[in-house]
Amino acid sequence: MDKESDKKEIIRCPACDGAITKGVTKCKHCRHRLSRNPLKDTDFVSFVLSFAVVMIIIRGTVYFTFPSFEYTEPKKFSRNDKQIEVVEHRLQKEKDNLKILGNIKNNGPDTWSGISIEVHLYNKEDQLVDIIKSYVSGNISPGETRPFKATNKCGDEEAISFHEYKVFIKDAFHEQVQTDG
Repeated sequence: MDKESDKKEIIRCPACDGAITKGVTKCKHCRHRLSRNPLKDTDFVSFVLSFAVVMIIIRGTVYFTFPSFEYTEPKKFSRNDKQIEVVEHRLQKEKDNLKILGNIKNNGPDTWSGISIEVHLYNKEDQLVDIIKSYVSGNISPGETRPFKATNKCGDEEAISFHEYKVFIKDAFHEQVQTDG
């Protein structure tokens, strides 16, 4: 026997407990791959570097291809700012049916949607006797006028024989307009 081969250290395979020479990458008995330091493995290091370069290229492509979007808090509707207002209304009274027809106008610079309208009915003592709700669908752009109709078909005598009514816009949703920039 050669003196150099006598110096090889024998260790045990962690999978099959077979005797193997220290430094081999696979057990000759069970073919179990023995752990190595992955940082010294050139295949592993090449993979990690390649992956990092690909991720940097993808990130750069996305960054320069798509514009950045900034979130801005939507504007809150306020009846006091008069951006949207009821410009006219009229009453149609039938036997047991009330209709309030009118128009709303967007006086502001923003587009609004989901506009809800309320009509409050009051008796001679100025007490609220009923509320009629209506909704204007779709967007209303700056300067646009849109019709509305609020109907009460309840047949309630007190609501039908009201003394006064007031029409106002209850709520609206600000539409975010996407701009290229």
